[in-house]
Amino acid sequence: MKFQHMFWVSLFVFLFSCRQETSAIKDDASDRECFNLNDSTFTLGHPLGSIKSDSGQYYDLWESIAYSNDPDSQFITGSEKGELEAYIGEEKTKSGEHDIDGLSAISASSKHKELYYFAPDHPTDNELFVGSFNSNGAFEVKQTIVLEGARDDDWEDLTVGKCPNGKGSCVYLSNLGDNGLSSQDRYEVYYFPEPTIKQLNQNNGQDQASGVLKLTRQSDGKGYNSFEVEYEDGEGFNSEAIAAYKGKLFVITKRWKKHRENLLWEAKITGDKLSLKKLCQVPVGSGSEWEQVTAMDIKSDKMLYRTYRKIIEVPFDGSVKAVSGSNEEELSADTPNQSRSDEKYPECKSEGGKGYGNPFACSKGKSAQCAKQNDDYKEICRIVS
Repeated sequence: MKFQHMFWVSLFVFLFSCRQETSAIKDDASDRECFNLNDSTFTLGHPLGSIKSDSGQYYDLWESIAYSNDPDSQFITGSEKGELEAYIGEEKTKSGEHDIDGLSAISASSKHKELYYFAPDHPTDNELFVGSFNSNGAFEVKQTIVLEGARDDDWEDLTVGKCPNGKGSCVYLSNLGDNGLSSQDRYEVYYFPEPTIKQLNQNNGQDQASGVLKLTRQSDGKGYNSFEVEYEDGEGFNSEAIAAYKGKLFVITKRWKKHRENLLWEAKITGDKLSLKKLCQVPVGSGSEWEQVTAMDIKSDKMLYRTYRKIIEVPFDGSVKAVSGSNEEELSADTPNQSRSDEKYPECKSEGGKGYGNPFACSKGKSAQCAKQNDDYKEICRIVS
């Protein structure tokens, strides 16, 4: 009788502990998404462009986007090979052209309301361009800015925001592209104060229709300078999106090769280094290879980002409350993670054997564990018991 009693008590305890474990997985399971797409202002389908040439047909990739200073448009987006479009929400208001081969970055000036900065991903002579849109919606270059001596491994995006010293506005240029993942031996973000109209009107003796403003590396604020960029876990990532907002810099790394998610990072400045802290995953609504984030911008408590096939706008006030199942957790560059600097997260396997590398660090008080979700095994954050 005593044996039977102990058996039933043990069975009850076992079943109860299993129920608690299952409940914990369900309640605390989280992919740490930054936003819920149901809260998006809009999600606009934007198909890939294609161009026919003598050598065949190829994609014209749309890799740039920026909020507009034009009262007739909310944002503009551009393709690598010459197309420009302006929108208010999901409604296209203008179409135009540009002649910047390999266009990868657009940002509106905060100092000169009619001007925009454009940059190609692989400039010929470390060039980016300043210009405005004419009445036909075409971008006209007014000035070329050359960063003498800068590296141009893979310029992918630029943004305008407060200078590091908090005085005036600066242009930040991201040299964070890395299709080879760690093929670069140094990631950098260049920055320089927005030029004055007098600087933009000077020609520097160049025989061109537009002037050329040459900047050299200087630390006195008269030329350009740079931050060396470090990812918190030391791994190489590929980023095509950067945005400045409320004195902060944010970066999105795109879904690429071993990194299977689009990730949002916040930058923390320490001397001449920019340390990137991983915050959460940026939802795109699909796991397709074409749903990689290629550009972003932030303005008026809204974040705008695009993939090769989609444009999304979500509420964003400069802080993130990562969606964590039924819970929300505020994240920032100062949010401490559980210390795992010398450890590798276990790689979860699906039933088909496909690996899921953990795309995020768990916050303090949680640890990464494997759990079955939606008939698949993924790594999740769970409260440490």
